[in-house]
Amino acid sequence: MPEAVSEDAPFTLLERSELFAFLLDLIQRVYRPSIQSAVTDYGLVIVGGQSLTLWARQYLIDEMTGEEVGFVTSDDLDFIGKPNSIDYCARVMGVPFRKAKMDDNTINIAAAYIDWVDGKEVIVDILEMDSVGGAPKKEIFKYLSVLDIEGVQVAVIDPITCLKSRLFNLFAYWQDRPHRESVRVKIALRASNHYLRDLLVNDGYRVISEHIRRIKALALTPLGKRVYVEYGIDVLDAIPYDPALFPTAYMDRERPNMLRQIDDARRRKLIQYQRFACGPIHLSHLHPAVENDPR
Repeated sequence: MPEAVSEDAPFTLLERSELFAFLLDLIQRVYRPSIQSAVTDYGLVIVGGQSLTLWARQYLIDEMTGEEVGFVTSDDLDFIGKPNSIDYCARVMGVPFRKAKMDDNTINIAAAYIDWVDGKEVIVDILEMDSVGGAPKKEIFKYLSVLDIEGVQVAVIDPITCLKSRLFNLFAYWQDRPHRESVRVKIALRASNHYLRDLLVNDGYRVISEHIRRIKALALTPLGKRVYVEYGIDVLDAIPYDPALFPTAYMDRERPNMLRQIDDARRRKLIQYQRFACGPIHLSHLHPAVENDPR
């Protein structure tokens, strides 16, 4: 699948692509018999690039640019799973999986290599349960989400866990395409915002308050502060802003206190960068624009 497409290419082109349809079919084969069994018995949860693609498909289908569509797509499919998931996936997908060996030096427990057009391969990876950078197994299953894919319920990491994983990848030592990954971080932020707004409207503030604490904690991590200084990306953009939907106590006390704490931490991090040349500083911090920020 291409890394970029023309700016006027709508997300619907991805929907109609043969490769994306094939990947969706593989996903449906895994969960169609029983999502409960797939998760409980085999530990199968969609992670990696396809999790971001599915959340973009859910929330951002009408607002993505051509570059974003190109960067959000992935030509492989990653699950986490238990060892017994290998035979299960081979059976329901109808493709052979190669089990990892002790000397393979990989986080996969198995992978399937499926021939595609023009000599390309579609790779399906089953990863170790605790191998997703930025997202420990306990968190993945605690906040597990379910999406409907053409009538089939599938298990996928929630958008905030996806955001944490994309942020980890952006600063991973092996990352050689930082612009692409920074775009993916922004897409995960927007998907998280839509996701939390849905929860807020349908289930109320009490349900999303824990997620707000997760995002606050992420903003205060070294990676959360670093992405703000180096890329001008604000992790707090994942939190929807709508005073009519939030309780007065949150708008009057909790939110202002959170913003003050995070602003102070970011200010100190920016000073550290300026004094000790820790890394690049985003232009927005060098020439700050006057913004009408309701926060």
